[in-house]
Amino acid sequence: MTTKEYRALDAVNQSRLKLLLQHPSRYLSSQDDGETRDHFLFGQFVEDALIQSDEYLDNKYYVTKAEAPTDSILKVLKLLSQQSSIDYIDEIDADIVLQACRVCGYGKSWKDETCIAKIHELGSDYYSEMKKSEGKIRLGQANYDLGMKLATEALSSPSISPLFNQKAAKENNCEILFKKILEFNYRIWPCKGEIDLFYIDHGKKTARVFDIKTSAQAMFFQSTILKYRYDFQVYFYSLGAIASQLVPPDYTILPPKFIVLDTRGELPTTVWDCPAHIDNRIPADFEYNGRMYEGIDSAFTRLHFHQSMDMWDYPMEYYNSGAMPWT
Repeated sequence: MTTKEYRALDAVNQSRLKLLLQHPSRYLSSQDDGETRDHFLFGQFVEDALIQSDEYLDNKYYVTKAEAPTDSILKVLKLLSQQSSIDYIDEIDADIVLQACRVCGYGKSWKDETCIAKIHELGSDYYSEMKKSEGKIRLGQANYDLGMKLATEALSSPSISPLFNQKAAKENNCEILFKKILEFNYRIWPCKGEIDLFYIDHGKKTARVFDIKTSAQAMFFQSTILKYRYDFQVYFYSLGAIASQLVPPDYTILPPKFIVLDTRGELPTTVWDCPAHIDNRIPADFEYNGRMYEGIDSAFTRLHFHQSMDMWDYPMEYYNSGAMPWT
């Protein structure tokens, strides 16, 4: 299944579901979990560098070398790229370049030839790379170098590399599933997810979800797990692994873990534990350091309420108690 096909699946995913724990309106306004912000794209690249071939990386990513122009010029270049199949901007008819400038409001007070010359001078290299990278994810050279460095160091670590070595795992009666897409039903909802790494020990009849994270605060990662509800994410995947029957019913799904790569280089790649639920009750609420955290079941209860009542302006508690914010 391609990324596009996965995103098109009409199903509940963890990133939207956990937004209900903040406010129902955030669930309505959120999109699918195909993040495109730079730090998410970088994290995606590191995951791919850890588990995919060089050929796969070459086909998926384009490493940019040209310096990004100003936003105003970039707007013109994007319009030209959409309208023209020509790979080099100096081969595009000058009238077309000028028209794009006028549509984008670039160089309004300049002479026509000055406007065109500026686009050629400041946007030529970047435009060429835009055309060459069509259909690929653009990645800056610095991020590419850092991502490859992090992946190489992780795969060279005696404590980390066994998690990515499928041959060694097989020899030890274990199995590793990478980027495993889940489609399952829970209560009344179709659900979906994607596990970065699912490690199965057939000898011990156990399995565990691992999620790969890149972080500039790796030294303090433990404190961010509950802050950003990464726990919700990996327990949702654990639930999906059971519902999707990735392992036989007599296997135990162990508490999930995180593989954290430090983008600052202060720590080696480290495996962090996720706060364990009592009796490993995966979808349940749980207490940690004296505070209660809502789990998957509570989130689905909220979803059922807001969908059935079609009321999304305030959290469920306000409607149930009748104590609205304005009273």
